Amino acid sequence: MTFTPLPPRYDTDEALSSLATALMASTQIPQSKGKGKRSTYTVFDTAHQLTGWKFNEFDYNKESIVLPIRARGFFTEENRIAVRGYDKFFNVGEVSTTQLQWLSENTSGPYELTLKENGCIIFISGLADGSIVVCSKHSTGYRPDLERNHALAGQKALEAQLAASGKSVKELALQLHTLNVTAVAELCDDAFEEHVLEYKSEELGLYLHGLNFNTIEFQTYPIDLIAEFAAAWGFIPTKFITKTDFSELFRFLEECAETGSYEGRAVEGFVIRAKAHGADHFWKYKFEEPYLMYRQWREITKGYLQQSKKPLSITLLIKKSHKHKRVSAQYLIFIIPELERDPALRDGFLQGHGIIELRNRFLTHMGQSGIQLANQEGSDADLTAELDRLSIEHARNTGTSDLQIVTKYLIIPVATVGCGKTTTALTLTKLFPWGHIQNDNLSSPAASKLVKGALSLLQTHPAVVVDRNNHMCRERAQLFGDFENFKEQFFPAKEYRSKGQLVEFKYICLNFISGNPHDQDLWSTTEKRVVERGDNHQSIRLSVTGQDQLHMIMKGFINRFQPLNPKRKPDSAFDEVVDLRVGSDSSLENTVTVLNRLAKIFPELVPAVPARAAIEAAFGKSLTYVPEKKKNVKEKREARVQYYAISVPQEVEARVEALLRKQSATNPAGLHFYDSLKKHDRVQNSFHVTLSHVAHCKGKNAAGKVIFDGYKRRFGPAVDAFMKENSEKTFPHNYKFALGYHADIQLRRVVFDGRLMCVEVALVGGYKTGKGKQFQLQCGNACPHITVGTLDNSVKPVMSNMLLTDLMKWEVDNTVEENGKQVQIYEFEDEVLRGCEIVASF
Repeated sequence: MTFTPLPPRYDTDEALSSLATALMASTQIPQSKGKGKRSTYTVFDTAHQLTGWKFNEFDYNKESIVLPIRARGFFTEENRIAVRGYDKFFNVGEVSTTQLQWLSENTSGPYELTLKENGCIIFISGLADGSIVVCSKHSTGYRPDLERNHALAGQKALEAQLAASGKSVKELALQLHTLNVTAVAELCDDAFEEHVLEYKSEELGLYLHGLNFNTIEFQTYPIDLIAEFAAAWGFIPTKFITKTDFSELFRFLEECAETGSYEGRAVEGFVIRAKAHGADHFWKYKFEEPYLMYRQWREITKGYLQQSKKPLSITLLIKKSHKHKRVSAQYLIFIIPELERDPALRDGFLQGHGIIELRNRFLTHMGQSGIQLANQEGSDADLTAELDRLSIEHARNTGTSDLQIVTKYLIIPVATVGCGKTTTALTLTKLFPWGHIQNDNLSSPAASKLVKGALSLLQTHPAVVVDRNNHMCRERAQLFGDFENFKEQFFPAKEYRSKGQLVEFKYICLNFISGNPHDQDLWSTTEKRVVERGDNHQSIRLSVTGQDQLHMIMKGFINRFQPLNPKRKPDSAFDEVVDLRVGSDSSLENTVTVLNRLAKIFPELVPAVPARAAIEAAFGKSLTYVPEKKKNVKEKREARVQYYAISVPQEVEARVEALLRKQSATNPAGLHFYDSLKKHDRVQNSFHVTLSHVAHCKGKNAAGKVIFDGYKRRFGPAVDAFMKENSEKTFPHNYKFALGYHADIQLRRVVFDGRLMCVEVALVGGYKTGKGKQFQLQCGNACPHITVGTLDNSVKPVMSNMLLTDLMKWEVDNTVEENGKQVQIYEFEDEVLRGCEIVASF
């Protein structure tokens, strides 16, 4: 292939002199922003000295900071530009000039895509006397302070390549000097330094992907001419693809991103080269997965090798990871024995060798590809229990002699009113020295009192029965989350480790309803039991509630009941499920069933099932139980509204999805995030716009109090009327009721930042049902909004308001990027939801 050079390009002496002055001035800036750093290097095996210039990494992406030059890899000889790297370029969506809308409106094809090779960047230039200059990103020549010199490794590879091609180093240097260009290549050599992608022996070498003119303005050769130059001088040409249409370009990129590969080969992504207003414009499209996961594995392996304390705390290592915590813990457990058996592998890893080999062993062990493992995980929010389990598994598998596993058992019913859970619990705790805590004995609001009380009992008992209905998934999830969150408070890891112990929790479910919760026989049995016990209960007392109210309470539990599903979260956290039945005189047999199962599965907890006579005696005593305390059940409930809101119909979800799908051709990130929320059941079950919350009245928020009090005056009569009409009823937490008013809202835009997605809205106005006269709606939040969904339980819906508030500030500063957050925005076109109910919530 014949290389056809372009005419050389040069800057004027005046321009170069001005640049030199600006570069020197940047080194004198007192503050860190925009401050330049100047270093002098001697070109390898010559007397030439070059000056290297660099700036703080974060200054390159701040449009408010004006740098003398935006090249990364920039060296001068006196006032001449000797080496010129690329202007720093960014991933799609990372800065304003790589936002999809900006790119679609401001760039033109052809769009040249080069594979993003995974090595270390090398710059190659020539001097007038035929000396070759080979640089890494920020240095060149011999460096006694470096253990691994990338520039010299690049020079060695270059010399070998030229020798194999029958060319001399001086010839190349003179060619580059004549053309006034810097050759930009990627050194991919796993023997020198491993990165993320694996390169086979025949794939090692310098991959040429740039020929930049040594000019102040970034100007570069087209990729086809770079390929010609690579062939002429023995470089490995970087593969490239050309797309003429912007939409076609992003369809191609999205298809490749699904597998993290191109033509069956794993790649890290693409660099896209185009024109923006006539100038060269580069950006990246990086495949996040599986490469983020691979890098994470590399770092946690180093963390393991560098930690001095044993036994291993997998939890502490994994907590540093941002994603893929579960599979990363599995990776750690697999590779630790591999490293312990192979000291050479262990030592080599810290020197940058064996990284890929170790990773491939794990992938083979799992029988899945990296992209499959990266895509199979959902939320990591409830992971603490799993990490502890893996730590314990590791301790057992490796036979760690100084680590004793202390197992504590939490027995958790899933039931409705009248199933016999308390009778069963009392019988069990009369047979074994287990703890028993009843939610009904706790003063309201119980909140975390139940969990803290159970953990307190667990300190002196091997097992505790946590006596609550737990009839809804969120209640079970709350228990699992709180037990892990408060575990350290009651079982300090440091204290137990000092004794050579590690505490694990085992969760046992007593599933009282494995069939239809609306079954008539179930209703007959439970209703009869509750009526017969009369007032022998802490809160549900027949003489106070009356039979009608009693039925309403019981049916409320049944209607809200969510059956156990051990294959899905949160119920998958149970270590064992014991299915029970509810019928006449079933509590005794349920006790026997529990004991038989626990004796089989957890013999350390139930070494032997007691004799039948002993079980019956314990059961008889449990039937004489009288509650220690009874709650003060008010006949009338004071109206205490927690917040006022606009209830938004479910159609808003369809409108959001339609908008994201419509704009996915130019900006697919929002649709990908929304689809992920749906896949992992993270989209809200219902939607509303909070108008004012009682929390807005707290502290010095005078405006918030004014708004809340204003709604209290307007809606007070409707609240009073509702409470008067329903004075004998008991309502669940967060119960909402209509106030006889409606509102219209305008959907402005969908906003997300990788943690949550919300819809910013405008409040058009409110009006009384059936009457057209509108009144102005005010909002206690800075930005009225609807939360669509959040990444996991650690991201609270209230953070939507924080995101939108920050967005308003960023937009004033003409940026939508701050502190590493990347915010994506999708505008609606004049969409209004009319007739939405205004509600109050307890």
